[in-house]
Amino acid sequence: MYIPKTPSAEKYREALLALESSMTETRRKLLSVHYHFPNRRATMTQIANAMGWPNYSSGNIHYGNLAKLIGDQLGFHFGTVHLNSICEFNEGKERRDSWILTLRPELAEAMEC
Repeated sequence: MYIPKTPSAEKYREALLALESSMTETRRKLLSVHYHFPNRRATMTQIANAMGWPNYSSGNIHYGNLAKLIGDQLGFHFGTVHLNSICEFNEGKERRDSWILTLRPELAEAMEC
């Protein structure tokens, strides 16, 4: 599978600025919640819990929509999962369905400015 080069922090910053009017409070909080996990790593269940949602399905929907929005703005998509545009995935050790999402370092850097 072809994996395109991850956009630079500057490109992510430009995308976030261009999407300012589409960035709801929920979308901002999602990025902030993920950013503040240790090493920017969390499962979707952990993110959903931090958002006050009942389960990971709520997180998948909201975060997936945000990732599609950012990915579309950047022109950065690969695979079939929109979250690839803002996260990297690693299989968790406890359960097969506990994927660990790591916020892309370029996006994290863009959020720091």
